[in-house]
Amino acid sequence: MNTLQKMDPADYHARKTLYTVSKSSICDFAASPSRFKFAYDSGEKKTTDALAWGSLVDCLFLTPELVAKTYSITSLGLNKNSKNYKELKAGAEAKGRILIDSKMFDEASKAALILRHFAKENGIVVGETHESQVAMTYDVEVEGVKLELCGMADLFPVEPGNMVDLKTTGFNLADDEEVRRNIWKYRYHVQAAIYSAISNKIKPDFIKGFNLLMQESKPPYQCRMVRFTEDELYAGMSWFESQLVSYANCLQNDGWQAPLPALEGGLPSWALRREFEFGE
Repeated sequence: MNTLQKMDPADYHARKTLYTVSKSSICDFAASPSRFKFAYDSGEKKTTDALAWGSLVDCLFLTPELVAKTYSITSLGLNKNSKNYKELKAGAEAKGRILIDSKMFDEASKAALILRHFAKENGIVVGETHESQVAMTYDVEVEGVKLELCGMADLFPVEPGNMVDLKTTGFNLADDEEVRRNIWKYRYHVQAAIYSAISNKIKPDFIKGFNLLMQESKPPYQCRMVRFTEDELYAGMSWFESQLVSYANCLQNDGWQAPLPALEGGLPSWALRREFEFGE
């Protein structure tokens, strides 16, 4: 089914199956089909401090009305080995909430406020110029396998314009090349290409471009906007389409456990050069 609608992020993530393909799932698959399938079958979820911080800032900035529903806040500190923590965590989870420390909440609130001001300076106001958390799905058939492409746009324009995705990051946003390296490393251009393609299939010519609204995860929480070029979107879509064919073949043939090829050479090239230099 082809849809474009505002959705609670929890509901969006709950509806995914092996036949639902997103940017994150195709990147995990590309890194290792067998590990991807194991994580899916076991229900394994990524949980890191960086992801927790990013999700909290996302919620405060994009959907502040969901904060009370999503989080339980404690001022008692979070010693994860303590009995008190385990009881508080269990109580929060019983209500479908995530337990966080009040200090983390306060810092994330500061970051969200800085982000809000920066976004406004760049013509972005949640609920006015852009709707937040808009889910999109589009049905395709690849190698005879029916798949649903999906994505969750952080900021979808009310009028024809640019879609915007929020990224919190630990790297230095003032360093142009570091920003570009990490965008390539995490394949954000692939996400930009997928989201643009899906949305324009449903609403032709509505999305004019794709921007990243980036913010550092440490004080002073500086922000930066990144605008993708048409060539970058084309490159992202080309990579995605090639991986999509491999993904469909795995689904069709249950080929998740392909053996890893033998590795010729056990040292990185720079290390080998250094060894020879020291030997001279």
